[in-house]
Amino acid sequence: MGRSAVAGGFVKLEHSIEFALPVGLEPQAAVAFVRDVPNSLSHADFLQSLHVEGDTIRATLPVNAALFGQRLLPFVSQLKETERGARLVGVSTPASGPGWALVSGEAEV
Repeated sequence: MGRSAVAGGFVKLEHSIEFALPVGLEPQAAVAFVRDVPNSLSHADFLQSLHVEGDTIRATLPVNAALFGQRLLPFVSQLKETERGARLVGVSTPASGPGWALVSGEAEV
């Protein structure tokens, strides 16, 4: 967990992860795989309620938030294709429960 700040009665917690996965695919097939969000993110067993509509991804991310215990935070991201893969761009969403997550990242082959 990164820094936290209290602003306007809200607690902001930040966390980032970076990883590499070896795959047995040719480069073009690997690029197609990361762009195929329903298929590629279905392998992310930590996500719940994954729903993809066009280039919009919605899911729930379980997080352990120290004193608050485990929470299920919804997120919305937009998929943007890149030359060597794809990028998720997090979309700010009004919290309808205990909070929400801003999920962004890039898959590069």
